[in-house]
This record gives sequence, C-alpha cells and structure tokens, in this order.
Amino acid sequence: LIVGRSLGWNMLKSSRFTITRAGTNYVFRGGGFGHGLGLCQEGAHVMAERGSHYRQIVVKYFPGTSIANQPTTQAERAGLSDSFPPLSIRPISYLVPASFNSSAARLMQTGRLSLSSEHFRVSYPSSTTRREVETVIRILEAARADMERRLTIAGLALAGEPSLNIFIHETTPDFIAATGQPGWAAGASRGSRMELQPLALLRRRGVLPTALRHEYAHFVIELLGRGRTSRWLAEGLAIYVAGEGAMMARLQPKSKWTRDEIERKLARPASAEEMRALYAASYNEVRALVRAEGEKGVWHRVAQSPN
Repeated sequence: LIVGRSLGWNMLKSSRFTITRAGTNYVFRGGGFGHGLGLCQEGAHVMAERGSHYRQIVVKYFPGTSIANQPTTQAERAGLSDSFPPLSIRPISYLVPASFNSSAARLMQTGRLSLSSEHFRVSYPSSTTRREVETVIRILEAARADMERRLTIAGLALAGEPSLNIFIHETTPDFIAATGQPGWAAGASRGSRMELQPLALLRRRGVLPTALRHEYAHFVIELLGRGRTSRWLAEGLAIYVAGEGAMMARLQPKSKWTRDEIERKLARPASAEEMRALYAASYNEVRALVRAEGEKGVWHRVAQSPN
C-alpha cells in the first residue's frame, strides 16, 4: 500500500514479493498480479460492468489459468444433490423501492452521479464535488470551441458529432482495470467515451487541463479519420493541440525512429519511459509536418486517412 501510494499502483502489481536491502536501495522480487488489498476484486467488478467475459477477467488476474468443466457421472451428481437440503431463495426486492428505475438503482448502488452540458455527459464518483466536475465541463467546452475554430480554418467539419461521455474513476486501480492502460496514463478515449483517472490525482500532477484537451483531441481525430488515423499522427496531433509541446522537449528519444518504427512501437511499448519517448517522437513528426504543410495540411491528412 505504501509503495502504491508513493510511487504509483503500476510499480508493484502483486503483494507476493520479498524485500532485500542493497546499499541505500530496496530490491523487490516476486510475481503475480493483484495487490492483496481487495483492489483486484474491485477491478474485476469494473471489468464485468464494462462487459468483459469471465475468462478475460481470469486471464487478467490469474495469468496462465484455464477453466474447464469437470465431467461427472449421473450417479455422482445424484450423490452430491442428496448431500445438501433444498434451499428456498426469495428475491430481496425491498432493498430498492419499486418507484426507482434501473438507472437510479444502479446510481444508488455504485454511488455515482452525473452532470451534463450540451455536448458532454460526465459520470463521476460521489467523492468528487460538483464544482470539480463543472470545471471539467468548462475546460471541455473551451476545447471543443478551439477545435471547431481549427477545423473551420482547415475547411473541415465533423458530421454527426455525438455527445461525449466522460467517466471519472474513483481510484487508479479502477482506471487500470477498465482501460488496460498503465497507472501513469492520465486518460483513455475510444469512440464517444473518455475515461479519466481520479481528478485529485490529475490536479496533483498538474495535468488536468492538458489531459482533457488531449483526450478530446483524440475523440475528434478518431471521428474525422473514421478510426483509421495512424497512431503516431493521432498522438502527435493530440499533443500539439493540447499544448503539451513544452513537456515533450524533456522527453526526447535517444535515437531517431522512422514513422513506421514509431507506429509499430506505439502498439506495444516496452516501458513507460519508451512510451514517453514515443510520444515525443510522434510530436516531433507532427511539428515538422505543421512547419512544412501548415496545420491545415495536417488536418487534411487526418481526414484523408487511408483504409
């Protein structure tokens, strides 16, 4: 728990380890996945809510485990049934008043609230204040207005833009389980859904406004490119639009990668350090395109993404 809170939940992913002292350092050796604090149970619940099959959940938390039916004879099954008396099960419907609809019941059970604007709907945990969520919506509405201006200058427009659903997670383990992203990631977007780390964490990191602009840019790029935009172009352009260029200056890759190499490595980065270097490399490529073709040309590249 101390390591998770101090260094991030993605550092030690299991409570099965030994610690040895090496000079001024501590060395952890172990294996497995799950913190031993009930966090994996919470993560399994989140994965199930997102529609994950039970086999996917088992693979996530018990790598290498396989599930199969144990065949038994009819006689064996009869013997088992004789060993236990019949049970009488009655639904406890009184826990949820009949006047509640299913959505209200789910909100009551999960402790989540929602707040909407014309273009955004935010689902957030009850531990987050309404004022914090109003700030999120203001930032997103401003990002949308800025994006609309950029596309208008480029002579482009989004056809049938859907409302964007933002899901704010209560804990980092919830975010990891739901998105498959590492704990250092600020958010993840796919289709019309944006998932975010806890707002308190993003504020503490000083990245809340840029993270929202970045993820909204991904939403627009995916719509405009019909989901076919190259990863390096999508990441680099999202960084450019979000104003994260100054941050990338500190993360320059040690070696020069081609665009094909960046694309391939982005699909499966070896570490958090390499991922950050890949983001910086993607931004460098987009910045070079903006200098050569103008931002308008880069947006047209997105709109003309090949099949």
